[in-house]
Amino acid sequence: MANRRFQDVQALQREMKIIAGKVSDTGALPLGVSDVAIDTTTSPHSLVVTLEDKYNDLYSASAHLESASSVASIVKIQFSGNNTVRLSSSSGNFTTAEVVYLTLFLKNTSVTN
Repeated sequence: MANRRFQDVQALQREMKIIAGKVSDTGALPLGVSDVAIDTTTSPHSLVVTLEDKYNDLYSASAHLESASSVASIVKIQFSGNNTVRLSSSSGNFTTAEVVYLTLFLKNTSVTN
């Protein structure tokens, strides 16, 4: 679980944390994101966002391309390893030209109720 001071959010879900901002392989990273890299081992190449803290689960995510040189659209968002989010496209490889506006709603507790 994340070990930092969070601001209050009005939510029905317990301990929901929101990370939002503009991410790219070459640009500045929003608060809560430690790294963004292009995974060239997948076909097509995917964009991997590494979070600064570990979270229990991903409630929801939204990702929108600002400019695309080869990616038509983001069709899959995958949360794994408690702190990585992988964005995949239907066609085209992510390149350094892609900029994504990303909003993540994350679960920061293992308590169910």
